[in-house]
Amino acid sequence: MTDLNRNQEVAEILRKFGKYYSALDDRFRSIAYRNASLTIANLRDSVEDYSEKQLATLPSIGKSIASKITEYLNTGSSKNLIELKKIISKDSVRSELIDIEGFGAASIDALYETFHFKSIDEVEFILESGVAKLVPGFKEKKVKKLLDALKDHKSGGTRRDIPIKEAIIEAVAIYNKFKDGIGVDNIAIAGSIRRLKATVNDIDILISENDLGIGKAMLASFTSMKKVKRVVASGDSLAIVVLDNGIQVDMRIVKANEFHTALQYFTGSKVHNIQLRKIAIKKGYKLSEKGLFIRDTDKRIPINSEQELYAMLGIKYPEPQNR
Repeated sequence: MTDLNRNQEVAEILRKFGKYYSALDDRFRSIAYRNASLTIANLRDSVEDYSEKQLATLPSIGKSIASKITEYLNTGSSKNLIELKKIISKDSVRSELIDIEGFGAASIDALYETFHFKSIDEVEFILESGVAKLVPGFKEKKVKKLLDALKDHKSGGTRRDIPIKEAIIEAVAIYNKFKDGIGVDNIAIAGSIRRLKATVNDIDILISENDLGIGKAMLASFTSMKKVKRVVASGDSLAIVVLDNGIQVDMRIVKANEFHTALQYFTGSKVHNIQLRKIAIKKGYKLSEKGLFIRDTDKRIPINSEQELYAMLGIKYPEPQNR
């Protein structure tokens, strides 16, 4: 669902913090920011729904990282990240390379000391021609990984505005692969595909598990599919990959009793969800992707279908394309 792409955007900023601190040999901060990145990537709701104080209570976040997340959400930038980049970047080419997955400071310096490259295109030629293998530590597998990452970076990586017919073909293939899997209680294609938008930005697959602990194994199978070009994030309940055709796919694992409210939430749209939550509050409920609860007691109300959810809120069931 597109509003949750904001989570991945913030997770990527935190990952860059971790990478830059690693380049400065600050192992403690590097690990801290990488762990924080995973926390945000695995959020079930939008990071924008959290106050700075609430963010600070999340695992691996804390006050300092929470303040940087809030700054980025409010301004679209991070002064600290910019300063860190200036410290570790000796020129514009290496500044661009440090942001590409796999290109650590040591690898960039090793390549530069040997070839004194002056552009990204020169780096691509060095890797593609095979001469990079002359640099100690640059074995065939590493060179290929760096070359793939560089080409992915130059092409813009993830595609956007994908025709729905193409997206449906990929979504159905993944759906069919997992629908009869061990531990799968329910599965659905959600997001803008379910709303039948003409173009979509990603594919959302939602699965509920009936066997505690099987979700992580399903996500491992998902991230290791042959068509996966890059794993963006992978945790216990969420994995995000980019396929070889540039389409991003998000797979999310929820509990069986969360499936129908999660399906409603991850189908969207964002505006529809906000309106629905307001209606729930007026009726004394609390609604989220995790379920429908009585506000005063936090008691869960069993929901066995989307139709049942809308009926509980006193609303005629709207078809997904009308949301």
